[in-house]
Amino acid sequence: MLLGEIGIIHSARRPRPAVPSMPRPLDRLRERKQTEDPTDGSGSPSGSLTGEEEAMSTSASTTGATRAFLVEWFDRLAATGFDGGVFLGALSDDLVWTATGTSPVSGTFRGKQAYVDGVWRPLDQHLQRWPRAEVLRILADGEWATVEFRGVGGLGVNGLDYSLQYCWVLRVVGDEITEVVGYYDQTQVEALFAPPAV
Repeated sequence: MLLGEIGIIHSARRPRPAVPSMPRPLDRLRERKQTEDPTDGSGSPSGSLTGEEEAMSTSASTTGATRAFLVEWFDRLAATGFDGGVFLGALSDDLVWTATGTSPVSGTFRGKQAYVDGVWRPLDQHLQRWPRAEVLRILADGEWATVEFRGVGGLGVNGLDYSLQYCWVLRVVGDEITEVVGYYDQTQVEALFAPPAV
């Protein structure tokens, strides 16, 4: 037997030291609650939320409100499309909308009216029928959310089937959308602005 092999055999017989498990956040919270003074030294019951816990609770509440707002809004857009009060009514007057890429409606538009003039109205002029939204997923975190959806059933005045995939990153404050970064099929948008085939 070679010396190296003896070393390997010997090391295999040694007991391995236990690896301590990492405490999880809820475990740390429980431990802290168990060791606290019942009144927190202030006369208040120890069940009161700490600043960190309160922030987490507020964030979860905001996330839930953001998600609920967007689910309800997109449900309505599924029925009405983007061609009226349901869509525009949810946008803040101080909206900042960024349409990514280099299409005819790309750019950053500050203010609801700038968005209407620079994006919505040009699209409306080229659409015979606005698409309806079919949501694939909504991921929310605080005031921000990402919505992936398909626009279906849209029809351009040039005869184009204006169905395409979207991904919007939105910020919801209260009951208004204040910021949007929109990702979409730019080739389809370019085709919408092309003259009708003769």
